[in-house]
Amino acid sequence: MFLPDTNPSPSTGFEIGHRSLTGGRSHWEVRPLSPAEDPGKGIAIIRWSDGPLRERNLFRRHPAASEALTQALLPLEKRTGLCFGCPDRPLLLRATLTRCGSVKLTDLAVSPLGLTDQTIPGLLQSGVPPVWIYRSYAELIATYADIVMERTHHLARQHASGIHSQMARRRVMLAERKGNGPHQELAASEEAFLAGTYKAMFQAAFREAFPDNPREQLEGMLTALFALESHGECREIRLEPVLLSERIA
Repeated sequence: MFLPDTNPSPSTGFEIGHRSLTGGRSHWEVRPLSPAEDPGKGIAIIRWSDGPLRERNLFRRHPAASEALTQALLPLEKRTGLCFGCPDRPLLLRATLTRCGSVKLTDLAVSPLGLTDQTIPGLLQSGVPPVWIYRSYAELIATYADIVMERTHHLARQHASGIHSQMARRRVMLAERKGNGPHQELAASEEAFLAGTYKAMFQAAFREAFPDNPREQLEGMLTALFALESHGECREIRLEPVLLSERIA
Protein backbone atom coordinates (compact mmCIF):
# COMPACT_ATOMS: atom_id res chain seq x y z
CA MET A 1 0.00 0.00 0.00
CA PHE A 2 1.37 3.40 -1.00
CA LEU A 3 1.16 6.31 1.42
CA PRO A 4 2.86 9.62 0.62
CA ASP A 5 5.12 11.36 3.08
CA THR A 6 2.92 12.20 6.05
CA ASN A 7 4.94 15.33 6.89
CA PRO A 8 5.39 17.27 3.65
CA SER A 9 7.07 20.62 4.09
CA PRO A 10 4.88 23.71 3.67
CA SER A 11 6.81 24.71 0.56
CA THR A 12 6.24 21.47 -1.30
CA GLY A 13 3.01 19.96 -0.09
CA PHE A 14 0.09 19.72 2.24
CA GLU A 15 -1.96 17.00 3.77
CA ILE A 16 -5.53 16.70 4.86
CA GLY A 17 -6.78 13.88 7.03
CA HIS A 18 -10.52 13.37 7.36
CA ARG A 19 -13.00 10.64 8.09
CA SER A 20 -14.35 9.22 4.86
CA LEU A 21 -17.81 7.75 4.39
CA THR A 22 -16.31 4.30 4.94
CA GLY A 23 -14.62 5.29 8.19
CA GLY A 24 -11.17 5.41 6.65
CA ARG A 25 -8.79 8.30 6.01
CA SER A 26 -7.46 10.23 3.05
CA HIS A 27 -4.11 11.85 2.44
CA TRP A 28 -3.25 14.64 0.00
CA GLU A 29 0.02 16.03 -1.23
CA VAL A 30 1.02 18.63 -3.81
CA ARG A 31 4.60 18.77 -5.03
CA PRO A 32 6.52 20.24 -7.96
CA LEU A 33 7.64 17.77 -10.60
CA SER A 34 11.31 16.91 -10.33
CA PRO A 35 13.72 17.77 -13.19
CA ALA A 36 13.80 14.08 -14.09
CA GLU A 37 10.01 14.03 -14.45
CA ASP A 38 9.64 17.40 -16.09
CA PRO A 39 12.07 20.35 -16.28
CA GLY A 40 10.28 22.54 -13.78
CA LYS A 41 7.08 22.91 -15.77
CA GLY A 42 4.42 21.21 -13.70
CA ILE A 43 3.10 19.95 -10.40
CA ALA A 44 1.90 16.60 -9.11
CA ILE A 45 -1.18 16.17 -6.94
CA ILE A 46 -1.34 12.93 -4.98
CA ARG A 47 -4.37 11.53 -3.21
CA TRP A 48 -4.54 8.27 -1.31
CA SER A 49 -7.71 6.96 0.27
CA ASP A 50 -8.80 3.64 1.72
CA GLY A 51 -12.41 4.14 0.70
CA PRO A 52 -14.53 5.05 -2.35
CA LEU A 53 -14.94 8.66 -3.39
CA ARG A 54 -18.51 9.93 -3.73
CA GLU A 55 -18.07 13.71 -3.82
CA ARG A 56 -18.68 15.89 -6.88
CA ASN A 57 -16.03 18.42 -5.88
CA LEU A 58 -13.46 17.56 -3.23
CA PHE A 59 -12.04 21.07 -3.24
CA ARG A 60 -15.29 22.70 -2.17
CA ARG A 61 -15.45 20.38 0.81
CA HIS A 62 -11.82 20.98 1.75
CA PRO A 63 -10.90 24.70 1.59
CA ALA A 64 -7.29 23.91 2.52
CA ALA A 65 -6.99 21.74 -0.57
CA SER A 66 -8.47 24.48 -2.73
CA GLU A 67 -6.04 27.06 -1.36
CA ALA A 68 -3.10 24.69 -1.82
CA LEU A 69 -4.10 24.15 -5.43
CA THR A 70 -4.24 27.92 -5.96
CA GLN A 71 -0.77 28.34 -4.47
CA ALA A 72 0.59 25.46 -6.54
CA LEU A 73 -0.60 27.09 -9.76
CA LEU A 74 1.20 30.38 -9.04
CA PRO A 75 4.69 29.18 -10.12
CA LEU A 76 3.22 27.84 -13.37
CA GLU A 77 1.57 31.18 -14.04
CA LYS A 78 4.76 33.09 -13.24
CA ARG A 79 6.88 30.81 -15.42
CA THR A 80 4.58 31.05 -18.44
CA GLY A 81 3.45 34.66 -18.00
CA LEU A 82 -0.12 33.40 -18.30
CA CYS A 83 -3.01 33.23 -15.86
CA PHE A 84 -5.38 30.32 -15.30
CA GLY A 85 -8.92 31.58 -15.75
CA CYS A 86 -7.94 35.05 -16.97
CA PRO A 87 -9.66 36.12 -20.21
CA ASP A 88 -6.75 38.07 -21.71
CA ARG A 89 -3.76 35.77 -21.02
CA PRO A 90 -5.35 32.37 -20.39
CA LEU A 91 -3.26 29.47 -19.14
CA LEU A 92 -4.47 26.05 -20.27
CA LEU A 93 -3.58 22.90 -18.38
CA ARG A 94 -3.03 19.27 -19.27
CA ALA A 95 -3.98 16.75 -16.57
CA THR A 96 -2.30 13.34 -16.70
CA LEU A 97 -3.46 10.52 -14.43
CA THR A 98 -1.43 7.56 -13.22
CA ARG A 99 -1.44 5.17 -10.30
CA CYS A 100 1.16 5.94 -7.68
CA GLY A 101 4.27 3.86 -8.18
CA SER A 102 3.11 2.61 -11.58
CA VAL A 103 5.74 2.06 -14.27
CA LYS A 104 3.12 3.18 -16.77
CA LEU A 105 3.45 6.93 -17.07
CA THR A 106 -0.01 7.71 -18.42
CA ASP A 107 -3.32 6.02 -17.74
CA LEU A 108 -5.39 8.94 -18.95
CA ALA A 109 -4.64 12.47 -20.17
CA VAL A 110 -7.12 15.36 -20.36
CA SER A 111 -6.25 18.54 -22.25
CA PRO A 112 -6.75 21.42 -22.34
CA LEU A 113 -8.55 22.45 -19.16
CA GLY A 114 -9.44 26.14 -18.97
CA LEU A 115 -11.12 26.64 -22.34
CA THR A 116 -14.33 28.62 -21.91
CA ASP A 117 -16.37 31.23 -23.74
CA GLN A 118 -14.47 33.83 -21.68
CA THR A 119 -10.93 32.57 -22.40
CA ILE A 120 -11.35 31.74 -26.09
CA PRO A 121 -11.26 35.40 -27.29
CA GLY A 122 -7.92 35.93 -25.55
CA LEU A 123 -6.49 32.86 -27.29
CA LEU A 124 -7.75 34.06 -30.66
CA GLN A 125 -6.11 37.45 -30.11
CA SER A 126 -2.81 35.75 -29.23
CA GLY A 127 -2.66 34.08 -32.63
CA VAL A 128 -3.68 30.53 -31.75
CA PRO A 129 -5.34 28.93 -34.80
CA PRO A 130 -9.15 29.06 -34.41
CA VAL A 131 -9.58 25.50 -35.67
CA TRP A 132 -7.33 24.22 -32.86
CA ILE A 133 -9.21 26.24 -30.24
CA TYR A 134 -12.70 25.13 -31.21
CA ARG A 135 -11.71 21.51 -31.85
CA SER A 136 -10.06 21.40 -28.42
CA TYR A 137 -13.12 23.02 -26.84
CA ALA A 138 -15.44 20.42 -28.38
CA GLU A 139 -13.14 17.60 -27.25
CA LEU A 140 -13.00 19.03 -23.71
CA ILE A 141 -16.81 19.15 -23.48
CA ALA A 142 -17.06 15.54 -24.69
CA THR A 143 -14.34 14.34 -22.32
CA TYR A 144 -15.83 16.15 -19.33
CA ALA A 145 -19.25 14.67 -20.10
CA ASP A 146 -17.75 11.20 -20.32
CA ILE A 147 -15.32 11.16 -17.39
CA VAL A 148 -16.87 13.53 -14.87
CA MET A 149 -20.59 13.32 -15.44
CA GLU A 150 -21.22 9.80 -16.72
CA ARG A 151 -18.42 7.40 -15.84
CA THR A 152 -17.62 8.83 -12.39
CA HIS A 153 -20.85 10.31 -11.08
CA HIS A 154 -23.40 8.40 -13.23
CA LEU A 155 -25.52 11.50 -13.81
CA ALA A 156 -26.69 10.82 -17.36
CA ARG A 157 -30.40 10.48 -18.02
CA GLN A 158 -31.35 7.08 -19.43
CA HIS A 159 -31.62 8.26 -23.05
CA ALA A 160 -28.19 9.90 -22.81
CA SER A 161 -26.18 6.80 -21.89
CA GLY A 162 -22.92 6.71 -23.81
CA ILE A 163 -22.86 10.47 -24.28
CA HIS A 164 -19.26 10.50 -25.53
CA SER A 165 -20.15 8.09 -28.34
CA GLN A 166 -23.20 10.16 -29.22
CA MET A 167 -21.05 13.26 -29.51
CA ALA A 168 -18.49 11.40 -31.60
CA ARG A 169 -21.24 10.35 -34.01
CA ARG A 170 -22.24 13.99 -34.43
CA ARG A 171 -18.67 14.77 -35.50
CA VAL A 172 -18.69 11.91 -38.01
CA MET A 173 -22.04 13.03 -39.43
CA LEU A 174 -20.81 16.59 -39.86
CA ALA A 175 -17.60 15.40 -41.55
CA GLU A 176 -19.46 13.06 -43.91
CA ARG A 177 -21.67 15.91 -45.08
CA LYS A 178 -18.53 17.40 -46.61
CA GLY A 179 -18.32 14.35 -48.85
CA ASN A 180 -14.86 13.07 -47.97
CA GLY A 181 -15.57 10.47 -45.32
CA PRO A 182 -15.83 10.46 -41.52
CA HIS A 183 -12.23 11.62 -40.94
CA GLN A 184 -12.58 14.81 -42.97
CA GLU A 185 -10.98 17.79 -41.24
CA LEU A 186 -13.51 20.39 -40.15
CA ALA A 187 -13.16 24.14 -40.56
CA ALA A 188 -13.00 26.44 -37.54
CA SER A 189 -16.63 27.51 -38.00
CA GLU A 190 -17.70 23.87 -38.10
CA GLU A 191 -15.70 23.05 -34.97
CA ALA A 192 -17.34 26.03 -33.23
CA PHE A 193 -20.76 24.79 -34.32
CA LEU A 194 -19.89 21.32 -33.02
CA ALA A 195 -18.81 22.73 -29.64
CA GLY A 196 -22.16 24.50 -29.37
CA THR A 197 -23.95 21.28 -30.27
CA TYR A 198 -22.01 19.38 -27.60
CA LYS A 199 -22.96 21.97 -24.97
CA ALA A 200 -26.63 21.57 -25.87
CA MET A 201 -26.29 17.77 -25.66
CA PHE A 202 -24.55 18.14 -22.29
CA GLN A 203 -27.43 20.25 -20.96
CA ALA A 204 -30.02 17.76 -22.20
CA ALA A 205 -28.17 14.73 -20.84
CA PHE A 206 -27.35 16.02 -17.36
CA ARG A 207 -29.88 18.82 -16.82
CA GLU A 208 -27.10 21.25 -16.03
CA ALA A 209 -24.78 23.38 -18.13
CA PHE A 210 -21.22 22.51 -19.04
CA PRO A 211 -19.05 24.47 -16.56
CA ASP A 212 -17.90 27.64 -18.25
CA ASN A 213 -15.59 28.46 -15.36
CA PRO A 214 -11.96 27.27 -15.63
CA ARG A 215 -11.59 26.60 -11.91
CA GLU A 216 -14.82 24.58 -11.80
CA GLN A 217 -13.59 22.55 -14.79
CA LEU A 218 -10.27 21.87 -13.10
CA GLU A 219 -11.67 20.91 -9.69
CA GLY A 220 -14.41 18.76 -11.22
CA MET A 221 -11.96 16.91 -13.45
CA LEU A 222 -9.39 16.37 -10.67
CA THR A 223 -12.09 14.97 -8.38
CA ALA A 224 -13.33 12.63 -11.10
CA LEU A 225 -9.85 11.42 -12.03
CA PHE A 226 -9.12 10.64 -8.38
CA ALA A 227 -12.40 8.73 -8.10
CA LEU A 228 -12.50 6.98 -11.47
CA GLU A 229 -12.34 3.24 -10.78
CA SER A 230 -9.78 3.91 -8.06
CA HIS A 231 -11.12 1.43 -5.47
CA GLY A 232 -9.25 3.33 -2.78
CA GLU A 233 -5.91 3.26 -4.60
CA CYS A 234 -3.35 6.03 -4.53
CA ARG A 235 -3.66 8.26 -7.58
CA GLU A 236 -1.29 10.90 -8.92
CA ILE A 237 -2.30 13.64 -11.32
CA ARG A 238 0.26 15.79 -13.08
CA LEU A 239 -0.75 19.29 -14.14
CA GLU A 240 1.36 20.90 -16.84
CA PRO A 241 0.86 24.04 -18.93
CA VAL A 242 -0.23 23.70 -22.53
CA LEU A 243 2.26 26.08 -24.10
CA LEU A 244 1.58 28.30 -27.09
CA SER A 245 4.07 26.44 -29.27
CA GLU A 246 2.25 23.19 -28.54
CA ARG A 247 -1.12 24.72 -29.42
CA ILE A 248 0.07 25.83 -32.83
CA ALA A 249 2.00 22.65 -33.62
